[in-house]
Amino acid sequence: MKRKFLFSAIIIFFFQSSLICSNLSSLIPEVKGWKLSEPPKFFSSKNLYEHINGGAEAYLAFGFQELLVAYFEKENSSLTLEIYDMGNNYNSFGIYSVERSPEYKFLEIGNHGYTDGENLFFISGKFYIKIYCSGCGENAYETVKTFALEVEKRIKDKGSLPETLKYFPEEGLIKNSEKFFPKNFLGIDFLKNGFQAEYEVNKRRFYLFIIEERDGNINEVFEKFKRYIGGRKIFARFQINSKDGVLAEDRVHGKIAILKGEKLIIGYLGNGNEEEIKKYLMKIIEKSGGKNGNKGF
Repeated sequence: MKRKFLFSAIIIFFFQSSLICSNLSSLIPEVKGWKLSEPPKFFSSKNLYEHINGGAEAYLAFGFQELLVAYFEKENSSLTLEIYDMGNNYNSFGIYSVERSPEYKFLEIGNHGYTDGENLFFISGKFYIKIYCSGCGENAYETVKTFALEVEKRIKDKGSLPETLKYFPEEGLIKNSEKFFPKNFLGIDFLKNGFQAEYEVNKRRFYLFIIEERDGNINEVFEKFKRYIGGRKIFARFQINSKDGVLAEDRVHGKIAILKGEKLIIGYLGNGNEEEIKKYLMKIIEKSGGKNGNKGF
C-alpha cells in the first residue's frame, strides 16, 4: 500500500513539474539566427537562490512562483532570457516597480517596460521578463526588443497594470515612481497590499499611498494604524467626505496623514501643510470614484 502511494505521489510530482515547464517553455521565442546554447533551466521557490543568490528573498516576498532561464547564442554574441511567473499582475508589477528607477528609458511593451540600451525588462500579466544581451554591439537594443516582442506575443493572458495605480493624482507626480508592496508596507508588518508614489511640488517632495484592504478588516487595520502612529504626536484630526482622518508627526518625512474609506486606506507622507494634505487626499478619493459618497473609496 505504501509503495503504491509513493508511486502515485511521484507520478503527480512529475506531472505537475512537466506542466509548469511546459507552460513556461511555450513562451520561449524563435528568433532568426539565434539558437539555444543549452536546455532551458527551471527554478522554483525552493532553489531560486541558486540563480539569484542574495536576491531570492525579495522575489519570494512578492509571491514568486517559477522561473525559466534560457541561454541563446549567435556567432560571438550571447543572450539570456529570464521569465519570472509572479502569480498575478500585482506581484509582477511590485517586483518590477522596486527594481526600476524613474530615470530609465521606458518603452511601450507589455504592460510596462524599460531598457538601458543592451538589456530590456518588461511585465505582461503575471510575468516579469528580463533580457540581457552580451557582445551584441550596436545592434543590442534591436536584438533585445525583437526577443521581447516575440515573448510578449506568446503570452495569452496579457492582463494590465493594477487599477489602483490610476487613483494617484497626476499633478506633481514623479512619473514611474509608483511602487507596490504585498506585505510589510512602510515597514509595518500588518499593512498589506500598499501602493505608493513620489511627488514634487514647489521643489518639495512627498509621498502619497493607497492601501487595499481585501480581507474585510479595514476598521481593525485602520485602528491598528492609528495606534501605531499614535506613538508619535497626533496633532490634528480631520474629515473628508465624512470620513475620519488623523495627522501625526513622522520622524523621517515630517508628517503622516491617514484616512479610511470603505475599501481603501489612503495617506500622505511629507512636510506639506494641512491644506495641501487634504487637497491631495481628496484627489485620490475623486479618482477612485469615491466623490460625493459614490463607490470606490
